[in-house]
Amino acid sequence: MNKCFLSIVAVFLGSCSSDTLDDRILGTWKSNAELTLATIENADYLSPEEREFLESDFFGHLVIRYERDVWTSNLDISDDPPVTQEYSVLSMAEESMRICEPDGAGACPEYELRFEGDCYYADISDGRGFVEYFCRVVE
Repeated sequence: MNKCFLSIVAVFLGSCSSDTLDDRILGTWKSNAELTLATIENADYLSPEEREFLESDFFGHLVIRYERDVWTSNLDISDDPPVTQEYSVLSMAEESMRICEPDGAGACPEYELRFEGDCYYADISDGRGFVEYFCRVVE
């Protein structure tokens, strides 16, 4: 009886894929300069030059479209071709999810996306104390 139950559980868990995960991240998102710049105001460890660069017209142009297992990004001020990246959802919580993005060299850097209303943010500062916000684009 226990072996049968464990076999059923193993088959069920093995069949779980990203298709069974919630789809909060799916769709199109755009960098939000106003929300992001508000986090830079209090950021530590930024030189005056870095702060000036980031506060120029840097944020607010990146558009990311998440599909299952892949995202595509482009800048709305550029004619460069879009960039595509695979990703995997590692875990989910009520207000966040962790993803990893295989880098082609065997590593899979992890990122935490934290949701706030129709936006999410991620720490892109490498420990410098600010985050970038992305808000859902209504399609």
